[in-house]
Amino acid sequence: MGDGYGIYGYDAKILIAPGFSSVPAVAAALDVMASKIKAITYIDLPLGLTPTESVASRGGVAPLGVDIYQTQSTRVRICYPSP
Repeated sequence: MGDGYGIYGYDAKILIAPGFSSVPAVAAALDVMASKIKAITYIDLPLGLTPTESVASRGGVAPLGVDIYQTQSTRVRICYPSP
């Protein structure tokens, strides 16, 4: 990520990982990188979640069986439903 500034004169400000951002570890890494370079990241929720489960997956605590997507970060935007 840091090479973009040296090559192009600016860093990315929108971070995406289509097909991978629904994995909680990837989503967390995108959040960390977005905070580091002051960008926004879009996180896909996994296929098959109901609207209720999607809302429950936000924040720091989710019900059993639902992964947590740290949306309390101002740099993360949730995409539902996943395409």
